[in-house]
Amino acid sequence: MKNNIIIKKNKSKYKAKFYYNNLSGTCQVGFSGIGKKIKEGDGFTPIGIYDLLEIYYRKDKVKRIYSFKDCIEITKKSGWSTEPTDTHYNKYVSLPYDKSHEKLHRSDACYDLIITTNFNSSPAREYKGSAIFIHCTDSSKFTEGCVAIPKNQLLCIIRSLKKNSKIVITY
Repeated sequence: MKNNIIIKKNKSKYKAKFYYNNLSGTCQVGFSGIGKKIKEGDGFTPIGIYDLLEIYYRKDKVKRIYSFKDCIEITKKSGWSTEPTDTHYNKYVSLPYDKSHEKLHRSDACYDLIITTNFNSSPAREYKGSAIFIHCTDSSKFTEGCVAIPKNQLLCIIRSLKKNSKIVITY
């Protein structure tokens, strides 16, 4: 499991432990905890093993990132489709966008760094869930289903990811 991000449930419903090589700490998970994701909006952080795809970052908030993964700058036009019937469901979109979406350029620090996963992709199935990211923690107790790691620790992880690194979410 070396070079994989491990997310392991602990006693708190909204918190979990993360492990990456010699780094570990507490992270936030979905408001329904870690479990089997059934549908869009159910609040579960989906149990499973997922590929890490791209890294998105705010250039105005994060210095240059060096990683084996593709690094894409988040701009005010960056979005992510969350509309289950959209042909771009669970994919990056440019704003303005006329269907349900998340804005990636936010006023808080939550999306200063994002690692996308292959959860419900290739192809995305309607209503099965979207935007399961690894991103920075904020003042919330929980996420909508993502994994949120403190920014400085997430940056350390990103800098040392390998091409075959994965996220393993488990009980």
